[in-house]
Amino acid sequence: TQNQQTDSTRKKQSETKSGKVELKWDFRPLKPGKYDEPMTDVYLTVNGKSVFVAKIYYSFSETLQSGYKDYEIPSEALASCRGWWAGAGIDYWVIKKDNELIVYGRDIGETTDENGEPGDFEGKPVKVTAIKLD
Repeated sequence: TQNQQTDSTRKKQSETKSGKVELKWDFRPLKPGKYDEPMTDVYLTVNGKSVFVAKIYYSFSETLQSGYKDYEIPSEALASCRGWWAGAGIDYWVIKKDNELIVYGRDIGETTDENGEPGDFEGKPVKVTAIKLD
């Protein structure tokens, strides 16, 4: 998978207008929480520099660009990931705007309606952090 990661990084680099932004998610597992839920520090590595995004109780994986449409991630996102645990989670994605990267988050989850029918919950995207580009 090392080659896949390199290809994926190369692809993300070439898709940015400036060609200078290299992004990589960095998920750092912590001790499980009070209910044994997975705790994670989520970082985004931008051109080799690690930036803290969130400390949150989910297990994370990168969302491949081929999955953006299914997960309703904006097509212009440069990178995306999903955290999930016990029927609930969060999506994060990165959008380049002018000279900064904006990280957005959106709560997601499995729900049932009043008739017990399964459905999906999606919250509104919120700005989590902004990262100035040098």
